[in-house]
Amino acid sequence: MDHFSGENIAFTFLFRKILNFRRNFAFLVEVYSMKKSLRSIPVMKEI
Repeated sequence: MDHFSGENIAFTFLFRKILNFRRNFAFLVEVYSMKKSLRSIPVMKEI
């Protein structure tokens, strides 16, 4: 029973990590596309 609860906690932790990673990845993609669009504007390049 103790071993099972430990496994459950580990699974929950892993699941949360995967969710966080997906959220962070989506954020990184958004930032990257924003940078790409900003790069196409000459004025913004200097900032």
